[in-house]
Amino acid sequence: MSCEELNVFRFAVTVAAVCMEDDRPPASNMTRELACEYIRGILDIALAHTGIEFRVQPMEYPVSSKIPVIISLEGLGDLLFWFHPYLDACSVASELEGTLHDAVQRAVRVPA
Repeated sequence: MSCEELNVFRFAVTVAAVCMEDDRPPASNMTRELACEYIRGILDIALAHTGIEFRVQPMEYPVSSKIPVIISLEGLGDLLFWFHPYLDACSVASELEGTLHDAVQRAVRVPA
């Protein structure tokens, strides 16, 4: 992935997270299902028109300050994303971009 493509991807994830901020459930009421719905909304926006199919599902885990979410990218495998309900939108975007970076890089790499 070129530097320009990486910047576009980072920008897309950040814009998507900020756009979803009004629909984000309050951190004090966040459940695994609501976290998945929120992450799914971000990915719907960020990965629109990329052809990358994904699925977001909760992972069983004892209640804690962070929520484990499994992001399945078709043909690229499953990724574990630790969602922190109290982070601001830009921090969530940064964490999400970091989790997805390598998988998305493989998806857009064109063989020579």
